[in-house]
Amino acid sequence: ERSPKQQCRVLGDVGDVRGLLTSAGEPVSQQLIQSLDRMAPMLRGLRHGDGGLGCFNGSSEGNSALIDAALEISQADGQALTNAPHTGYQRVTANKVLAIMDTGPATLVDAQLHAGALSFEMSVNKERLVVNCGPYRGEDNEWREAMRRTAAHSTVTINEVDSSMLSRTGLGFQPPLTKSVREEQSGSVWLDATHDGYAERFGLRHQRRLYVDADGESLRGEDRIESIDGISLEKREPRPLAARFHLHPSVRASLVKSNQAVLLRLPSGQGWQFHAHGGVIAIHGSVYFGVGSLRRRTEQIVLSST
Repeated sequence: ERSPKQQCRVLGDVGDVRGLLTSAGEPVSQQLIQSLDRMAPMLRGLRHGDGGLGCFNGSSEGNSALIDAALEISQADGQALTNAPHTGYQRVTANKVLAIMDTGPATLVDAQLHAGALSFEMSVNKERLVVNCGPYRGEDNEWREAMRRTAAHSTVTINEVDSSMLSRTGLGFQPPLTKSVREEQSGSVWLDATHDGYAERFGLRHQRRLYVDADGESLRGEDRIESIDGISLEKREPRPLAARFHLHPSVRASLVKSNQAVLLRLPSGQGWQFHAHGGVIAIHGSVYFGVGSLRRRTEQIVLSST
């Protein structure tokens, strides 16, 4: 299960089973204990500094008190997992900066999975900065499907199409193959990940690199679109590219430096600057469903090119 919210629910349920067995004086199997010992660090790795969960694959922030309770019930120790290549998440922390990146495989049978390959979220201390839009929980199918699309995630779209083919049942979901490499040195972390969700349609691969230095004062990234079918990018039909960075509703954004950068102001007053090369920077409207079913207006930074 790649939904952080479902991970929390299952951890709590399995922890309850352990508690019931213990109360009844029955032995707790080693397999159950090992499952809890694996799940708890994974769940901790999917939390932001505010205690809530990352909004990946149908998950909202959740209730931090309930997340704490699930972890307590599990009776499982273990630090937050940073490198989970099989589950498909990478967590990077340095000083006050935290980034969580979706580098994992999808499945063909989960209708809750979102087309958010290589999307990431970022928080500073307890304040969220870059987010995904989160899941829609209401009855409007159009809104529900819109929040599953690639454009509702902080990642790259090509030609305004999804990195995976979505269906309402999940059976038509075509998962992109993903690969990721993690390197750490002297407290700095470098993530290098790719997905081939655009390979069959466009003959292109998306590569994303994220780097966080040891002091946590900056997060640097690079998005590359690579040709994988032997046709050079120069000879291809131009297709619009867009790298989106959805912002948490509490963040205030303004274009600065002759529209060559974006100043981001957090509720605490701390400021960050977004710089980019290789495209045109703009601020567009967005929405955020990260808290329950509440729709909140927010903004997104869009870096566009062809």
